[in-house]
Amino acid sequence: MESKLGLNFELVNRARASAAKIADDTQHFIDQHTTVTVERAVCRLLGIDGVNDMDVPLPNVVVDHLMANSLLPVGAAWAIGNAMVETGKDPQGVADAVNSGELDLSKVPAHSDAEIRGAITPVVNATVDRINKNVAKRNSYLKAWGDKEGPYLYIIVATGNIYEDITQAKAGAKQGADIIAVIRTTGQSLLDYVPYGATTEGFGGTYATQENFRLMRAALDEVGEEQHRYIRLCNYCSGLCMPEIAAMGALERLDVMLNDALYGILFRDINMQRTIVDQYFSRVINGYAGVIINTGEDNYLTTDDAITAAHTVLASQFINEAFAKTAGMREEQMGLGHAFEMDPAVEDTFLYELAQAQMAREIFPNAPLKYMPPTKFMTGNIFRGHIQDALFNMVTILTNQKLCLLGMMTEAIHTPFMSDRALSIENAQYIFRTMHELGSELTYKEMYRQPASFQAVNDTLEDIFKTLDKVFFSEKKYDELIFTGCGTSLYLAQASAAAFSTYTGIPSKGVPCSELYYFPETYDFVEEKGNPVLPDLTYLNNETWTYECVVTPKEGDYYSKGYERLFDLNATAWATFNHYDFLKYEITVDMQETKRVNGFAIEQVASDIATSPRKRAFMARKVQVQFSVDGSVWTEAIDYTLGTTLGEIDLLSIAAPTNARYLKFVLTDQNYRNVYSISLQKIRIF
Repeated sequence: MESKLGLNFELVNRARASAAKIADDTQHFIDQHTTVTVERAVCRLLGIDGVNDMDVPLPNVVVDHLMANSLLPVGAAWAIGNAMVETGKDPQGVADAVNSGELDLSKVPAHSDAEIRGAITPVVNATVDRINKNVAKRNSYLKAWGDKEGPYLYIIVATGNIYEDITQAKAGAKQGADIIAVIRTTGQSLLDYVPYGATTEGFGGTYATQENFRLMRAALDEVGEEQHRYIRLCNYCSGLCMPEIAAMGALERLDVMLNDALYGILFRDINMQRTIVDQYFSRVINGYAGVIINTGEDNYLTTDDAITAAHTVLASQFINEAFAKTAGMREEQMGLGHAFEMDPAVEDTFLYELAQAQMAREIFPNAPLKYMPPTKFMTGNIFRGHIQDALFNMVTILTNQKLCLLGMMTEAIHTPFMSDRALSIENAQYIFRTMHELGSELTYKEMYRQPASFQAVNDTLEDIFKTLDKVFFSEKKYDELIFTGCGTSLYLAQASAAAFSTYTGIPSKGVPCSELYYFPETYDFVEEKGNPVLPDLTYLNNETWTYECVVTPKEGDYYSKGYERLFDLNATAWATFNHYDFLKYEITVDMQETKRVNGFAIEQVASDIATSPRKRAFMARKVQVQFSVDGSVWTEAIDYTLGTTLGEIDLLSIAAPTNARYLKFVLTDQNYRNVYSISLQKIRIF
């Protein structure tokens, strides 16, 4: 497939290889460990079901018993199979006997592996046969009725009552939905057991139970047989019970599962080692059962800025793909996630959304990509919301996304009514129908600037590996290591610090970037160095230059006093008086004649100015530059971000040397506790 974005697929291959390296390295750990929920999933696959008098699921009873007797490492299958040989009971009978206290698995004489395999193999074969029949039934429906071409229309139900969910799901399916997802009740991802039976009480969703799976599957089959369409059922295979829910889904013919490798670590603060082991076994089950997994990259965009954090989505997609392949999944089962969550107030966000979605499609051409609708910037204005959803639907069809979770115009108001879903389905069907072939006809020259962000992410990988090698394999001894991040990455920093400390014995902690940024004096190890060595540059002679500064919205020289110091050869800096209005400073430099400009050296203030956290906060963060030959017609503005270490010098080059007589530098105030000011040491032009 020819790239519409001009992507560099050598970089794509490097990124994919880096992700595979992560997955392979992690797999060595996975292969040597199990978890309580992996063993509970084994119990369920052996046919153990039900609850005791205290409503404790019997898989939990058995595994808690194994834990209490230090038998978990040998595995539930061995312990149950050994008991089957000894007692003649089936796995359910063994579980009942453990629950009643009749049987202590730690005191059962050990039988040979051959005897245990002989006892347990018929049970295993029966489960495998059941899952195979489910796969065959799904395939027979698809063969008889055909599968949906283009995006699947994907909706959610979330009443808390499985019977009401069924009513709404059937209505949605009849309106045209292809996938019905039953949202789990709030907090179920943190329950270390799976509830039992049909449930009618949930908050923000409905409990994921095997009986609820069975009831909803039967209801959707009923509608499918009426309409001669296969309706896929989706639920949530994440949190503390990932493998168990995967097993239940395989047994009841679910088709789609939310199943992200890192979600529990990043967004639910679940033990990293447990999550990594659990995701592997859950994906082995999902892969065998023909389930499409959905990964949760949309969460990166709802918890952070969708433009500046877009690279985190791609990194996670690569890692999720690598872990899924290690678990034996086909690419056609990898519903890698992303979302339409950029701020609509930002100019050209539709273009950026289109580029981001097209990039995902080109990098993962065989994946049934899961595309999530706008939620963060839905305001309750249903008319605007319907338009936002329409733009999302346009990107979906133009870039060939597959699992399209339909947006609801009432997103910011209430859980959707059936009428809301009907309008949403109608919106999507209209756009998908009228733009069906448009994506194959368009080229996107305007989006060629987007791969630069992708390349920037990949260019950092080698430096990251060098840093990791320096930390892990250096002979240097560290007193303490600091992991840092902001937003989602802070959670990863905290988890990484804990894991690193456990692995190496070196004290480590995770701290927010903002603490290092604003309060470096708190940490003795943060040294203010700036740029230690500058290349030899020939700066333009400024002896005859003149300067003008226009301040808005205020007027007069009071607010900009001393700005000429930015360009002289003295050691003085420019710092405005403190004030209470946000001001913009447009500084125009007249070089008196046209000169060739290659770039700028912009220096931050040194310690004589930034003597406190308050004054440090006023250091300039950004500068905008324009060029002109005649002082009236200006080039498009170029934005630069400045480093904020004391005395730091940023060497800012331009794409191509420019001939100009006039330069315009635009700076804006910084804020500290509702007080405004700005400071900067020097601007030199070369």
